[in-house]
Amino acid sequence: MGDGMEHKTISLHKTKHSDDLVEYNRQVMLFLEEICCDLCKYRHIVEEAYPASVVKVHREVQISPDSERFGDVRVYIKKDTGRESYFLEVVYGYHPEKIVGTVAYKYGKGVNIDSICNKLIILTSRLEESEISTLKKKLEEILNPGLSIEIWDEMHFIGMINKYFDVGIENISEKELLTVRSAIDDAKWRFTFGEDNANHHHAAHLMWHFGNWDLRRFHQEFNYQPEDILKPNMYEQVVILMADLSGFSSYVRNTPDQFVSRDSLSKFYSAARYAIHNSGGMLYQFVGDEVVGIFGVPVTDGDYVENAVDCAEALIEIGKSVSSDWQREIDHAMDASGVHIGIAMGNLNLLRLRPFSTHHIGFFGDSINLTARLMNEAAQNEIVVSNVFHRQLDHSYARKFSTMDPIKAKNIGDILCWKLSEKAGGA
Repeated sequence: MGDGMEHKTISLHKTKHSDDLVEYNRQVMLFLEEICCDLCKYRHIVEEAYPASVVKVHREVQISPDSERFGDVRVYIKKDTGRESYFLEVVYGYHPEKIVGTVAYKYGKGVNIDSICNKLIILTSRLEESEISTLKKKLEEILNPGLSIEIWDEMHFIGMINKYFDVGIENISEKELLTVRSAIDDAKWRFTFGEDNANHHHAAHLMWHFGNWDLRRFHQEFNYQPEDILKPNMYEQVVILMADLSGFSSYVRNTPDQFVSRDSLSKFYSAARYAIHNSGGMLYQFVGDEVVGIFGVPVTDGDYVENAVDCAEALIEIGKSVSSDWQREIDHAMDASGVHIGIAMGNLNLLRLRPFSTHHIGFFGDSINLTARLMNEAAQNEIVVSNVFHRQLDHSYARKFSTMDPIKAKNIGDILCWKLSEKAGGA
C-alpha cells in the first residue's frame, strides 16, 4: 500500500491536462465496466456451460430495494440453477483510501444488501500480492457480513481478457484502449459467426444494434447469416420500448459544467444499450436523452414480450442512478429523477435510408407514434403500456400493471393503456 500503489493509479494519466483528465477517466471507467460485463457472461456461459438465457448481468442496480446506493454491476444466475448472485464494482485508478471508502458506503456493515447476493468483486489497478492481501483484509473488516470479497487487479483482469477473447493484451493504457475494444469485438464476432465470417462488413453495424449472444442464437437456431438479420421487410407483432430521462432539460439548464452533462448522458447511453442487449432486444437509436429499443426483430420467439418489461425495469434503475449522480454535481435541488417509459406492440416496416445501404436503416409504423404517446403519458419511474401489449404478457407480469383511464392522443384518438409504477411495487 502507500506510495507505490498510489503511483500506479495515476501513471496512466500523467500526460493529460486536468480538464481532459476527468472526462478521460470517466470514459475509462465506463469502458472497463462494459468489459467486466462481457467477462462475467463468458465465464459463466462458455467456461461453466450455463445457458445464455439464465445468465443476466445488470448495470447501475440498486443494492437493495430500499437503498439509494447503486452498484456498478450485478450478475444474476436464475435461481433454478442453484447459483447465487454477486456484485462487481469498478474502482480502477482509485487510491486505497478511496477504495475502502467507496466499498464501505455501498456495501459496508449496516447497509441492507439484497440477500440473494453473497459476493463482491472489485476491479483495481495493478497491485503487488502484498498490496492485494492488505487491501482485502481492510475490506473484510468493513464489508457487510453477507458478502465475501474477491479482488481483480489489472494483471488478473488482463489475463481474463486474453483467456476468454483469445487476444494478447499486455496492459490497459491509453494507447491500448481502442485496440482492446477492437480485439474483443473481433473475438466476439468470430465466436458468434465463425471464422468464415471474420472481418464481415456487417460486423460493427450488427454488434451496435444487438448483443452477441442474440446474434449467435439467430445464427445457430435459425441459420441466419449476417446479411439476413436486418433485411428490409415487414416485421409483425414486434414490441417498441421508449425511455426518456425525466427532467432532462432542467438538469442541463442547471448544470454549468458541460462535462457533467456529457458524462451523465454517456453513462445513460452506455448502460441503456447494455440493458436492451441484456434483455434480448435490439437497440434502435438514441434521440437526445431518449433511447428506443425493439423486441422481436428479426424473430418473435421465446419470452420477447416479457423481456421488454424486464428491460424497462432495468432502465428505471439506470435512470435513477444517472439522476442521483447528476444531482450530486449541481446546486439546484431537482424535482425530477429517473426515466419515464412507454411500450407498445405492432407491425414495423424496415427500410434502407440510403439506396443499397446495409448500415443505414430505419423503421416506420403506427406503433412507434403510439409508443411515444405512452411514454409522454408516463410519470417519472413509471411504465405505461398499450392494451394490446398488456394482453400478450404472461399472467405473472400482467398482474403487476394497473388500469388507467383512456388517454387522448393527437391524430390517434383515445388509447386504452396500463401502468406499472414504483408505488405499485413493480418498478
